[in-house]
Amino acid sequence: NLYHGTFEARPVTTTTSKLIYAFVYDNSMLPDDAAREADKARRTASFTERLQNMKKYLEDGGAGQ
Repeated sequence: NLYHGTFEARPVTTTTSKLIYAFVYDNSMLPDDAAREADKARRTASFTERLQNMKKYLEDGGAGQ
């Protein structure tokens, strides 16, 4: 499958940033729309969890890592 993603931490103020994760992928090789939707849902959940973990890590100042 084709996949390309970028991650960016964009400053908002002097003490805050916005985390942006953008990706493009092609899951057309999957057998049907149901499989493609399931793949999309799985990827969305996975990337959302990763962003939440990064946010928590950064807000905690990397403590305990």
